[in-house]
Amino acid sequence: MKISSIRTILLGAVLCTLTLLQSFQCASPNMTNGRESYRKKDYSNTIKLMQLEVEKNPQNAEAWYYLGAAQRNINDYQSAVTSMTKALDNAQDLPIKKDILIEQYNLWVAIYNEAASLTTSIQLGKSKDAKQLSNLVNMCVTLRPEDYSVYSWLGGAYEMIADTTTALTTYAKFMDADAAALQFAKSKSIYMKQSREDVLSKLGKPIKTKGFKSGKDSIIYDLFTVGNDKVHILSEEQKNKTFAVQGWRINLPTNRAEGEAERAYTMDLAPYTATTNIYYRKKDYNKALEFIEKATILTPDDPQISNFKLQIYDNLGRSNEVLKTLEELVKAEPNNKVVLTQYASGLSKAKKQDEAIKYYEKALSIDPNYDIALYNIAAEYKNKASEIQKTEKEKREKDAKYKENESLYFPILAKSAEYFSRYKNLPEHRRDFSLLVQLSNIYEVTRDITKLKLTIADLESIEPEHKTNPTYYEVMGGIYLRQGQKDKSKNAYDTADKIRGK
Repeated sequence: MKISSIRTILLGAVLCTLTLLQSFQCASPNMTNGRESYRKKDYSNTIKLMQLEVEKNPQNAEAWYYLGAAQRNINDYQSAVTSMTKALDNAQDLPIKKDILIEQYNLWVAIYNEAASLTTSIQLGKSKDAKQLSNLVNMCVTLRPEDYSVYSWLGGAYEMIADTTTALTTYAKFMDADAAALQFAKSKSIYMKQSREDVLSKLGKPIKTKGFKSGKDSIIYDLFTVGNDKVHILSEEQKNKTFAVQGWRINLPTNRAEGEAERAYTMDLAPYTATTNIYYRKKDYNKALEFIEKATILTPDDPQISNFKLQIYDNLGRSNEVLKTLEELVKAEPNNKVVLTQYASGLSKAKKQDEAIKYYEKALSIDPNYDIALYNIAAEYKNKASEIQKTEKEKREKDAKYKENESLYFPILAKSAEYFSRYKNLPEHRRDFSLLVQLSNIYEVTRDITKLKLTIADLESIEPEHKTNPTYYEVMGGIYLRQGQKDKSKNAYDTADKIRGK
């Protein structure tokens, strides 16, 4: 399983400290003394007194409230979940309900963060305690069924300890909970990284909009009414200052602390792709296809997912079928850059390079800065040139007098470099390692020394971001060696060996 970034949640505006609430009836000695114990942070005595109170008066929401808060403070989360659920059940419309909702949220955050920490430990091989993580996940889902991303963590943990059967079961729980969000995406053609403007054109004016910061990120929260559903969509600011869809949720519970609906949220693809991978390894390609199709709904322009999908179709002997499907989509949506790019990828996989280039160009005529099409068409031209270059080398190997006809592939490499450069000009890709390697390779072959030196300088500028990446230093070692810079080459290769522990 690929180690993913697990984000903890910081307590923000909804965090509160318990105050000495006025009782709605004559307070018993247990209530009075219990409140005072809590104020003094004597949580053990608070728990003892509030347990006596709820035994006598099981409908006392305030007593359950203090009991749950004290249990949270001593990390007895399982008991705290039970107490806070009882508190909310008995609060009805009492003024204390607002405080209970905030404390319940605080409890969920505490458990969520502990689950995040344990997940990271399991990913790093420092723990194999999936049972403890399962308990934490179940408590999270009890408190916040709408925040089921924790199932994704748990499924990944089971994969890490090689229990794929339980991993599949856990991922299935996530996907069951995600069904409404997936159906919405499919019916309204909403997907991850889609522009917010495109969403507004499809869903109309939101009934509520709010901008806020999540860490260093700028977020826009929109609430829409779509049929009978309330749809919450979060869009994140991109480097080009536009906003792109980050996540959406359908019909969130109303019984929540103020502001929870606006909390940053990102769609999680991992359960879909992980399940696909498990079935793919089992050679159950039909099952793998079922789940990759779902992932495609959420992120139709993800090149890795699109290519994986095409590979599965290949394994099923259905390559022509998927191409025909994509062709029909192009006919139905001739101005859809995503569909055009997917079709081009299918043509590329079918070794139809010139047709693939044609459809990438169509996609770029609609959006000249569509990064996926830019990178793919550049790669397509480079691959085309490589095949011609290979043929020329084979001719030379057979006939020592034959001189390679570089004019057959240099212009094609120039086109590749043109598109790679356009990709590089997009702010979010200026420091893309793989892109710079592609450009340096082209300029080496075409002997464009000026551009090669500039690209090497760009590669050197991103070294701080690759201090622990041996591949970076191996690539640089090769470039320096081919440029006759032996000392630099040796230093780069030595650094790579040191990182790899050789």
